[in-house]
Amino acid sequence: DYEPIARLVGGAAGGSAAGAGRRGAPGVTVDDLEASGRRGFEALKNSNTTIDGRQFANVADIIEKQLRQEHFRPYLHPQTFAVVNEIQRHRGDVNMGDLTGFMQLLKNVGGEPGDRAAASHALELLSRYVDNVPANHIISGNAAADARTLREANADWLGARRSDVVDMSRDLAERQAAASGYGGNIDNTTRQRLNAILNSPTERRRFNQQELDAIDAAVRGTATGNTLRWIGKTFAPTGLKGGLSAGGAFLAGEPTTAGVMAGGGMAAKLGGDYMTRRAAQKIAQDIRNQTPYARRQPPPQPVAPVAPFAVRGALGAGAG
Repeated sequence: DYEPIARLVGGAAGGSAAGAGRRGAPGVTVDDLEASGRRGFEALKNSNTTIDGRQFANVADIIEKQLRQEHFRPYLHPQTFAVVNEIQRHRGDVNMGDLTGFMQLLKNVGGEPGDRAAASHALELLSRYVDNVPANHIISGNAAADARTLREANADWLGARRSDVVDMSRDLAERQAAASGYGGNIDNTTRQRLNAILNSPTERRRFNQQELDAIDAAVRGTATGNTLRWIGKTFAPTGLKGGLSAGGAFLAGEPTTAGVMAGGGMAAKLGGDYMTRRAAQKIAQDIRNQTPYARRQPPPQPVAPVAPFAVRGALGAGAG
C-alpha cells in the first residue's frame, strides 16, 4: 500500500490540505446537500404563501414583453415561449409550488443554444420577482421567507451538483489510470479530467469564478507538486524514462545508485499523485462548505495536539 508514502511525501512537501487541527471534523457530503435541498423544496410545497393571480398575470405578460424586447421570438425559441404561454394560461391565485414549478420548467428547456438563452433570461426575470414580491401582490403568507428558503435550497442542490462534477472527474481519472495496468498516470489523468471542465462551456457555467480559478490551479499544479511530478517521471521505474534512468545506472555497475534513483523517483511520483488527488478533493469539499447548509452547521471542534512525551509515556506504560 503506497498511500502512507504518498501522504508522507505529499504532506511534507505541500502541507496538510485539510488544515491543522481540523482533520477530525466531519465534512459536508453531497447526500447532506441533496437532503437539505429536498427539505427546502418540500417546505415550499407546503407554504401558505398565496399571490394574487391577477397581479401575477401581469408579471407573466411583462416577462413575455421583456423576451421580445431582447429579440427572442416564438418561432426561433419555441420551448421557452411554450413555457411562458403555459404560465400566462394559469388561472387563479398562485402559490409557491406553482412558482417553483414554473421555474423548473424554464430550467428544463433544452434544444438550441438560443432557446436555452431565452429560457435563462425568462428564469432570471421570474427569479427576481420571487425574490421581491410586492406587498400588494401577497394575499397570505411570508413571501420573503419563502424566497430565502428557495434560494438556499437551490444553492444546496447546485452545490451538490458542482461537487459531484469534480468528484466524478477524479473518479474517472482514477479508473482511467488503473486501466493502464499500474495506475502510473493518475496525476496526468486527474489534471486532464479537471481541464475538461474548463474546456466545456456547459460545465463552466455551473461554477463561479472562484471555483474555476481553483480548478485551473489544480490543473496547472504547484511548484512543489510539479517538481515531484518531474522527478517521478524521470526516475520512477513506472515509465520508459524512469526505467531507462535506473536501468542505465544498474548497467553501469551502480546498483545502489539505481535503487536510490528508483526508490526516490517512486516516492516523488506518489507524492505528486497524492497532491493532485488531494487538490481535486479539496475543490469538491470547498464547494460543499460554501453552501447555505454548511454555513448553518456548528464549527468543527479543534483537535488537541498530542505532546510527544505523552506518546512516549503511553508506550512506556504499555511495555510494562
